[in-house]
Amino acid sequence: MTVPNVLSEQWFGNACSHEKVTMNTVSHITIMRVFDKKGKELLCPVSAWSDLGNILEVNVVRQKAGCKIIIEGGDGGVGYQAVLWFSDGALVRRRVSDGVGDGTDNDAFEFTNYKLKR
Repeated sequence: MTVPNVLSEQWFGNACSHEKVTMNTVSHITIMRVFDKKGKELLCPVSAWSDLGNILEVNVVRQKAGCKIIIEGGDGGVGYQAVLWFSDGALVRRRVSDGVGDGTDNDAFEFTNYKLKR
């Protein structure tokens, strides 16, 4: 079984098959697994993504030390943008905003810092 590299391609499917599937819409994330370039799974608690519904777009952006996942969803006045930052093998930060502000914590609905240990 090969482990997908989520940083280079978008992979969707169940936890065992790792089949690459093209998706036009996502209504809710039911499982989220993030892997680094070497195939090592990054720590990401269920609480970081389980409340994000009506997902319209997901983007993975590489950074010097890790990556960030940008999830946009909702509709109209309840639209949101969630950004999950990963570094050193784990989720380190999450910010949820309306997506139209200045991109800082000043316009965030909520933000959380994580200190996860393996």
